[in-house]
Amino acid sequence: EAKLGEATDIIAECLMQNFKCVLIGNRRAWCAKALDSVKSKCNKTLWDRTWAEIATGEISAQDRVALAREYMAQPGPALLVGTIDALGESIDLQDTDVSVLTQLPYTSGQLIQLVRRFSRPGQTRPHTCYAMIAEGTVDEEIERLVLNKFEAIDAVGATSEGLTGEILRQTEEQEVQQLQDWLKENADVED
Repeated sequence: EAKLGEATDIIAECLMQNFKCVLIGNRRAWCAKALDSVKSKCNKTLWDRTWAEIATGEISAQDRVALAREYMAQPGPALLVGTIDALGESIDLQDTDVSVLTQLPYTSGQLIQLVRRFSRPGQTRPHTCYAMIAEGTVDEEIERLVLNKFEAIDAVGATSEGLTGEILRQTEEQEVQQLQDWLKENADVED
């Protein structure tokens, strides 16, 4: 709940600046709640001129691509709310000012795929990505496991995309296992 409030505050402020925004969570039901929260923080005039849609696994991949194209065609303000899985691959979102991730993907490969939705050839706007990490929750462990891989890649100088991809593929199974182990050990910690 705290992350939802912070994330939707950021999005509402950005919409007031005529920005195009993407808000990403990990549950379908959360997406509708997030959209309602953003709407409640915008005045009627702003919301009436804001293009806003939800993209989850409940709609086909073809329809998600069509929604992304419609979003891309908007001059702003615009908001696309979706899940990591629905927006993480094969979706072009390079015309986005701000993205907010309320949940990190569980592997560094998934994170790279997600971030690459915004940084692509044809990018026309500077993009800022916020990742919401709640203290004292599993978020911190996911951050440690996933983001440390990028530091390791930098440390060995793996600048080639092929080498970077290979390093990430080799570590994803380890990341998932480490996360599962951590979750078992910390089962009483609230998410």
